[in-house]
Amino acid sequence: MIKSSLDKKEYSLLTLRNSLEVLLISTEKLNPTSVETETESNDSDCGSSDTDDEHSHSSMRLSHDGQSTRTHRAAACLTVGVGSFADSAEILGQAHYLEHMLFMGSTKYPNENEFEAFLSSHGGYSNGSTDNEVTSYFFEIGSRYFKEALDMFANFFISPLFQEDTMERELAAVDSEFTQAKQSDRTRLQQMICATSNPRHPYHRFTWGNQKSLRDIPRVKQIDVRKQVIEMYNRYYSANIMKLVVCSDDSLAELEKWVTESFSAIPNKNVVSPASKSLGSPFDGVVDYHKQICTLLPVHSVHFLQIVWFISPTLGLYHQKPTEYIAHLLGHEGEGSILSYLKARGLITALHAGMDENDGYECGTYGTHFGINMRLTTEGVKQWKTLVQAVFEYLDIIQRSGLPEWIFQELQTLSEIAFSFQEELQEIDVCEELGLLMQGLFQVDRKDLLRYRVLQGSFDRDLVQGILSQLSSNRACFYLGTQDTEVIDETDPNLLTEDWFSIKYKISPIDAETLETWRHVAINQDLHLPDPNPFLPGNFSLIQDSTREPTPNIKQSSVGRFWHCLDTTFESPRAYFACFFTLPVIHSSVDAYIQSDIFVRCVRDALTECTYYATVAGCSYSLRRTVYGLELICGGFNDKQHVLVNKILEEIFSIDITLARFQMNKEETLREYSNCIVKPGRKARYIQTLALHHQSFAPKDMICAANRCTHEDLMAFANTRLWTERVLCTGLIHGNMSERAASDLIKVVDEKILSKSNVCASEFPVARVMKLPISTHGITIQTENEHENDTNSAVTVVYQVGEETLQHRVYAELLQQLMEEPLFDALRTKQGLGYEVSCSIRSLENVIYIELFVESSNYSATYISSCIDAFIVEFDTALQNLSEETFDAHLLALINKKVVPDHNLWERMDRFWYEVRSGRMQFDINTKIAKKLESCTKPEMIEWFQQWMIKSSRKMRIHVQSQIQNSGNDGERPARIVSVDELKELQANLEFYEHQRKLAEIR
Repeated sequence: MIKSSLDKKEYSLLTLRNSLEVLLISTEKLNPTSVETETESNDSDCGSSDTDDEHSHSSMRLSHDGQSTRTHRAAACLTVGVGSFADSAEILGQAHYLEHMLFMGSTKYPNENEFEAFLSSHGGYSNGSTDNEVTSYFFEIGSRYFKEALDMFANFFISPLFQEDTMERELAAVDSEFTQAKQSDRTRLQQMICATSNPRHPYHRFTWGNQKSLRDIPRVKQIDVRKQVIEMYNRYYSANIMKLVVCSDDSLAELEKWVTESFSAIPNKNVVSPASKSLGSPFDGVVDYHKQICTLLPVHSVHFLQIVWFISPTLGLYHQKPTEYIAHLLGHEGEGSILSYLKARGLITALHAGMDENDGYECGTYGTHFGINMRLTTEGVKQWKTLVQAVFEYLDIIQRSGLPEWIFQELQTLSEIAFSFQEELQEIDVCEELGLLMQGLFQVDRKDLLRYRVLQGSFDRDLVQGILSQLSSNRACFYLGTQDTEVIDETDPNLLTEDWFSIKYKISPIDAETLETWRHVAINQDLHLPDPNPFLPGNFSLIQDSTREPTPNIKQSSVGRFWHCLDTTFESPRAYFACFFTLPVIHSSVDAYIQSDIFVRCVRDALTECTYYATVAGCSYSLRRTVYGLELICGGFNDKQHVLVNKILEEIFSIDITLARFQMNKEETLREYSNCIVKPGRKARYIQTLALHHQSFAPKDMICAANRCTHEDLMAFANTRLWTERVLCTGLIHGNMSERAASDLIKVVDEKILSKSNVCASEFPVARVMKLPISTHGITIQTENEHENDTNSAVTVVYQVGEETLQHRVYAELLQQLMEEPLFDALRTKQGLGYEVSCSIRSLENVIYIELFVESSNYSATYISSCIDAFIVEFDTALQNLSEETFDAHLLALINKKVVPDHNLWERMDRFWYEVRSGRMQFDINTKIAKKLESCTKPEMIEWFQQWMIKSSRKMRIHVQSQIQNSGNDGERPARIVSVDELKELQANLEFYEHQRKLAEIR
């Protein structure tokens, strides 16, 4: 296999005696880059004076065999060359159901949560995915326990149990997963495309599976679903169509031994992966599909137009990737592009072209789904025909251009650069990608597995022309999504309803004159091909650095504090510039908050034509508004990065916002705030922040503020208020950038701010977080799901730990490690409450809290909440009965998570940037946490758990109840119920945690 010169991993391909093809990846020889900067500072805090007991029994116990030094992760992925296209027509969702069941126990490891419990106790997790022609199974764990985990994993495919009671419970999880998917407009659009395709093609089928398709319909037809699922496994789950990828810091020889021992027993049935190439396009046989438009109602407040062509299969054309050439031009965002042209007319705000090769709905043996998706303005919905015409005008320009070779050469150069300087990924991501590419439908020569993304050879113009000729108006499908009642009225009795997602839609003919116009477009002088990319990097030399460990150093700034960290330990010619502008005016009122949001959108919008070139060339940037200011992060190859940073800063400080740009971005802002609480899970978490954070605003207040904001208001805010009231700047420049170059960028920031303001702040704003009252039952905030037809309810239970100290942080994270799998097993696997069950540790303005979350389509919020309470009581007993051996295993797993080396420059920069942003400035915090964990004991863990979650504690529940009555006992009615409208009144009567960073503290 051909690999990048920077790739230090070792690879080995082999085929076991049962014809299972295996790729072994050893990270044994990777440079053991330290996870953090080791400093000589004492082990205080995240703000505390806790000290470590260096001679604790636990510390000696955890390191006696030397294994705790193994800090790398291990992962595996097994893909099977069969998916939902093999479903029985009478058991829709069969392959997905099968995927769920293989995790639920085997003859050798019969307990249904045995694998998950083992992974969790050693810091790991697993998942699976079912696509149309491939099913994937994958997991991650600390490498010390990889051998045992591999054997458990292998037995999925050797002797799964398919126990009847387990199948009944797991059906609830499949159904809940589907119910959540119903609220995704992307998924609904895909289902609509399937629903309008040829009913005889497997593409048309419903593949998610739910209780209706996997229980009710088969029951009426007297079909034994369990028998049929087992039959699918027996028929298709054969070693010869499986591909296995394993990655660990063990040697290749050791990995080969383990894989051979565990996976050779998978039966080889010598089957052939079911291919659908002979079936042709999913729209073959659909009469006049190109002469009509399907208009559908989305869940969210959004307008979109999707144009889809089903063209001949392209997966085998990876050397040249002809679709990438065309997608690059159609999806370009520079001057003369479709996006630039239509955005200037106020019709669209975003455009994406092409397809995702990893999505079985977009690429497969049956063909390729090449699409253009546009996000529209309200005016764009009315003029959707104009949008389609612009697409065909641009396709005509590409056709007339003769397909310039320099465009291919530029894309080829960029792909070669990306490959040559490819950064390390997490082990599980490597396994997932390669496991998929090894499947037969991708037709990848094994020597090209690692350079699949690289364009190879000389330009084949005929190949591109062959694809381009298929993107005609008489082969296109059109889908328009909108809630505009003038276009589609939900109350219209003539609307159609899709069978599974209950999508309201209509099919309308496109008039003959419009179709003729699209077939014979005139030349549009406002559209043209892009210019050569000015951000194409050319200098990849590394700055010489004599330091062993990268350490941020403070740099002089007139407007705050900057840190510079020269870091070439990853041998990557990249750098990152991160800057946070603290602007107290932003949270001074809801109007200022909204105006700053629209301002940021306008800046990003104005930068699009320039920054898109930089993005294509391997650079990126983000600009976002937070509660306290603006955050700018730029990253990528450092050769042209200063040009990008200067351009962005120039726009931020000098933008002239036109009326048209203001109106378009105001509309986008309103739409986002309307959508932010549509999904019950998002609504629960939003209300949580609204309740706890004093400087937050309710969605309805933000919508009102956005509605009353005028162009004049925004210009006055941007020119006279935003930069003139106590500006304070903190920043980090990290990577392959010299001290001089870093100083030059800091000087630019200083000059920009001082040109706007001569009043720089000397302190940060005070952050205030509500201190929840101590009580037995806690406060309950109750509200409804936004959608009357959505059956999902969500519950978040928050246990406030207190102000962040090292002691609090360590024991909170250890509690999460211990609780996560038992919570999942009890509430999802055994009780079947819902698909999404989680336990998280969160920090809000230096205050830590534990969050338990459940979303369910079958039970009421109060019932879910009572189940969480019951679990906490049961977990108290389980924790006290936990063996020392199991406790130590969890402890070691968490320690090893904390000392996992950074995979790449971005991961390290992201960690360092959090320390700078938060003002904590502990670049070695994970080392401190790991050291503190060594002294943790089970009695202390029990004491902290009971204090936080059993005894009278600081607790809050958020109930988002479906408007449709859920089944199940309602549970005990909460003792203290508060509505969202009463939150400000509640806050007025409670105390707050107050946290303020001082500039002097971070020198």
